[in-house]
Amino acid sequence: MTTYTATIEQTSFLPVRQYEVSTLDSLMHIIRVEKRSALYDLTVTLSKIERDDEMPIKGEIVDEVQFSINKNNSASQAEINKLNTEVAYRDRKIEQLERQVRGLEGQFDEAKEQIRQLKNLQSWQQAEIERLNDENCELAKKLEARLTCDFVKTAQKHAKIDVLKELKEKLNSAPNGWAYTGYIDNLIEEVENEKEN
Repeated sequence: MTTYTATIEQTSFLPVRQYEVSTLDSLMHIIRVEKRSALYDLTVTLSKIERDDEMPIKGEIVDEVQFSINKNNSASQAEINKLNTEVAYRDRKIEQLERQVRGLEGQFDEAKEQIRQLKNLQSWQQAEIERLNDENCELAKKLEARLTCDFVKTAQKHAKIDVLKELKEKLNSAPNGWAYTGYIDNLIEEVENEKEN
């Protein structure tokens, strides 16, 4: 946790006063109040203190700015102007960093959205792969059944033709068997021309 402390000192024999400040306006208000009641020139030390969240009483000074405010109004105004310039510079830097952070947050949100879309696409692709695998298995079973069926039909056709040829040979050697051989030739031709369904 970061806090800012303003330490106001007049001389070595007067007590030092410390104030917690959160904004530039609160610092300027403290300086105006102290200047009105001051008998001597003021020394102001603005300290940036990093405190541990678990032990906020302790802290370490990580940055410090010290300046003097003279009772002479023009000199103190010059110091205040210098301080205002430094504060304005730091404010611009802070705004610049905030814009960069907002830009990075936008990029982070876009990246998260792309990741979400890629995960959805991956899920869809996985489901599609599983569907195509199932469809492929079904087609393989149908093809196997079709091939088996075609094989059986072809085997039956050849068996019919073989039986008819054998019958024709027996009729050729039988008396008056020649009368049936023409009819058997027509049957063989019919079986050979049968279309497979």
